Amino acid sequence: MSFRAGLSPAAGALALLLATAACSGGDEDGTAAPAGPSATTGASAGDPSAPAVPPLASEPAGQPSPVAPSGPAPITPSAPASSTSAPARPSPAGTTTAGFGSLAPADQQVVARALARGLKAGQPVAVEHYARFDDQPTLDSVSTELTVLGLTVTPVVNVRESDSFELTATSSGTLDASFLESDLVAVREVVERNGGTYTGWDAQPG
Repeated sequence: MSFRAGLSPAAGALALLLATAACSGGDEDGTAAPAGPSATTGASAGDPSAPAVPPLASEPAGQPSPVAPSGPAPITPSAPASSTSAPARPSPAGTTTAGFGSLAPADQQVVARALARGLKAGQPVAVEHYARFDDQPTLDSVSTELTVLGLTVTPVVNVRESDSFELTATSSGTLDASFLESDLVAVREVVERNGGTYTGWDAQPG
């Protein structure tokens, strides 16, 4: 007795029915199921529900690119300005004619020469006055007057001019404007009043 394996007609019909139902479930509306987004193309354009793809990292819009800081420029020191004139040196005390402004310019020059020789303002000095006359009697008269004033008179023999009579009258005092001014005025007044010529003066250490 032989046995033939197989499905019964009822079982075969049931299997066919299940297969048909499975196939018809996805095509009832006549459209295929939408395909998901591709991994390579991303979301469809214009789909608000699609997640935004983040942009590549870049600099913020509207801001300048940062500039790398540069080192400070080297400063070249400038040479110090040179002075065009040497500073004035103060004059040693007692060696200027600043205190003799009341004297005449010519007398100030005599003081300057005396200071240049080493005399100091205010020190004792012998002031020598020089005068010239036309005759001996006039010279003798002036000599007498000056002696009364306290001067020492010495006649000078002029070997070059026999008709010229000169004298030197020496007074003692200090090298300052007050003494010189009064002394010079007194001697000049006597000489000129008698018709003589006052020729100058000088100062020597007293």
